[in-house]
Amino acid sequence: RSHSINKIGAIEPGDDNLNILAQVFQFYLGNPAEPLPNGKKARVVLGDETGIARAFLWNHDSLVAGKTIVLFKGEACVVKEHIEIQLMERGKVDEARREVREVNKANDISAK
Repeated sequence: RSHSINKIGAIEPGDDNLNILAQVFQFYLGNPAEPLPNGKKARVVLGDETGIARAFLWNHDSLVAGKTIVLFKGEACVVKEHIEIQLMERGKVDEARREVREVNKANDISAK
């Protein structure tokens, strides 16, 4: 069954059950040169054609800058007054079959 995909630019604080197709735009808090071990959480910036947002995700092999991932069961938490996408229980990250090529850096929903 297909999941409806939420666009980053339309996410509001408190939204949950989000399914997001996005490019791993960058890691923040430094870009780890060494891949993170699985089972660790990574802070990344995700982007699509509608905007970018910070996310705090369990590491996954596809969490590589420039790769497109699909995230199931995310929620838009408010951390220090900024939106941060986190995974809900049973949420997961997977490699996407479609690529996000365009990222709208100008609309940073985590900076509002």
